[in-house]
Formats: sequence, structure tokens, C-alpha cells
Amino acid sequence: MPLPPPRKKVLPPPRKSVEPATPKREVYRASEQQDLLVVDKEWEKEWQGMPEFVSKEQLPFHTVNVHFENPDAMKDFERITGQKMTEETKAMWHPKKQILKVAHLRHKST
Repeated sequence: MPLPPPRKKVLPPPRKSVEPATPKREVYRASEQQDLLVVDKEWEKEWQGMPEFVSKEQLPFHTVNVHFENPDAMKDFERITGQKMTEETKAMWHPKKQILKVAHLRHKST
């Protein structure tokens, strides 16, 4: 059986040529650009008398990856460390560290 003749490709009519809109560039004088670097220090008045915040070092002294051959080995490790673990546990501190949650704390003016 012979192959049918190839179809002619019908192209859509050509579009009207339209120049793309070029965004207008704003040109700033050097004096105006310098003003962008000036920092307003209005906030300093609000911070007068505020207590100093010192963040304690929270990095571990040393980190070890522990692999468990089976669930019994993980239960044994739980017993030794005294810390509950699940299959989702990715990290833990020893001795157990109290996680400090501060997202709810806010400063109140007196």
C-alpha cells in the first residue's frame, strides 16, 4: 500500500509587527543616590534603656551519627540515654537539653 502524499503545512497569517514596550529607566543624580545610603537613626530613641541581649553559644561540642541495626538496638539506646526516640527522631542532645522556645515572648513597655 503506497504512503499518502505529505500534507501541506498551513501557516497562520503573519502578525503585525509591534515594537516591544521598553521600560523607562529612571536616572538618578549622584546626590540622590547618596541619600539612599543615609540611615535614619530614629530607632535609637526607642532603644534607650533597653537591656543588652546576649545569645549563648548553642552549638554542640561534638556530633556523632548512630546507626541501629534493629528496633531492639534503638530501644536499648533509649534505655541507656534515658531519652525517648522514634523513627522520626533526627537529632538529640545528651544530656537531654531543654529546648528554649522564644517565639511567644514579646517586650512590653512599662
